[in-house]
Amino acid sequence: MFDFLRKKELLKARGITWYIVISPIPKEEELEHIRNLILSHYLFQNDFKGAYLELHDKISDTSNWIKIRSPIFSNRMLKTSEIHSYYNHVYDELYEYIKDCFNKNNFKLLGFSFEINHQIFPEEPKGVICDPQNLNLSSKKMDEE
Repeated sequence: MFDFLRKKELLKARGITWYIVISPIPKEEELEHIRNLILSHYLFQNDFKGAYLELHDKISDTSNWIKIRSPIFSNRMLKTSEIHSYYNHVYDELYEYIKDCFNKNNFKLLGFSFEINHQIFPEEPKGVICDPQNLNLSSKKMDEE
């Protein structure tokens, strides 16, 4: 009877993008192994679809940016009131998991950026999705070079 009220409360959330700086630069077979490990995480399997991991930009002879992107948020049960706590959880959970995957495979995580994908066109309505700057994301410890 009140389904229409619940539908108004549901949020169309956005996908996520991570940029990770790692050292040393992985070989293709190492990258494939890391790709399989990271993308097997339940958040990529259940809540974010279309995830991929690729080498992005070389920084130096020993370090490279890695891009991990999930363009589609597929968990349609998230309420607007849950958005901040949900994306804080995603940030904390995936950071620890991604760092652990690299460290266990002899790579150092030297830097990162976490972004929520925004709609460019049509323009994102104000207040529909939170800005990562407003999430109060905790600081994370990187590896030493």
